[in-house]
Amino acid sequence: MFKFSEFTIDEISQFYCVPSEGQQIPNNRPYSWSNTVSSLDGFTNFLEPGGTSSDIALKNSSSHEAAADFRLLNAGWAHSDAILISGKNLRDEPDTLCRVVFQDLLDYRVSVLSKPTIQPIQIILTNSGKINFHHNIFKKKLINGICDQKTLIFSSHEVSKNLQNELSKIDLHDVSVIGLRSNKFGVDLLELTSYLRISLGIKFLDVSGGGRIIQEMRQLELLDEIRLTLAGQICGPLSKLSIARPVLFPNLVETKSYTSQNSPLVEWVGIRMVGKYLIFLRVYTLFRQLSAIHVQQNKCPQGEAVVDIRGSKQSVQLRSES
Repeated sequence: MFKFSEFTIDEISQFYCVPSEGQQIPNNRPYSWSNTVSSLDGFTNFLEPGGTSSDIALKNSSSHEAAADFRLLNAGWAHSDAILISGKNLRDEPDTLCRVVFQDLLDYRVSVLSKPTIQPIQIILTNSGKINFHHNIFKKKLINGICDQKTLIFSSHEVSKNLQNELSKIDLHDVSVIGLRSNKFGVDLLELTSYLRISLGIKFLDVSGGGRIIQEMRQLELLDEIRLTLAGQICGPLSKLSIARPVLFPNLVETKSYTSQNSPLVEWVGIRMVGKYLIFLRVYTLFRQLSAIHVQQNKCPQGEAVVDIRGSKQSVQLRSES
């Protein structure tokens, strides 16, 4: 159990040491973990006017649990080289910043982890190109005239041209747009993660951006860890405006399923509590040799794509607009 919401660097380093003993860092993609919060019934955002995902972590309660969740979120960012979120995250949460705010974590990041940058790179993934360049995430700090955090926006080649044109009309510091190969569902995450590792040298990626991206990365076997704050509250499926609330693991795949012999396993490597209402979980995702029931090549239903992963063909429906 974490004794206090402001848990120490030593407690954080013991809980979140990366990589752990015996773990290998992939050469073709970053070592990646998801970083999310969920209610007991599996919802990640109330989607109420003026609210954020932190409301799930009891931000508005009188307890100190939400402060603990925010510090652990920052700890994940401090250990990473880059943070991946979606364009939809920006639209749903106008105040999100994706930057480490605790000075002791910043000092630990630079002096102990030997990170080359003060802040991790912000990676924004958008299929639609609906980016508000006046969002708070683009308001950077300048230290001696130098921006302390880089932002990279990834989209398809076609959408990226429009974003570059829009960006050229705005004076923003250290923001770039990069176009990648896409399919009819959006940017190819296999190419994205390969680009991050090989072209940008990113070894550690924090995926804080939405259940659909996390679910797709898990299905493509790109996610090494799941880090989850489980909040002791029950939300229900609809907001006040009858909008469906986002869930932890969206049902993206209609035909893909697992058996008891080939289902991915999760190894419980860290469990902590703070107060009465929050449990912090850290698990390794272990993919077996045959990850999914095979689907005949070139005969997948509409809305799905056949992806070749570790020698097996899988039917994967990719994310919706982001």
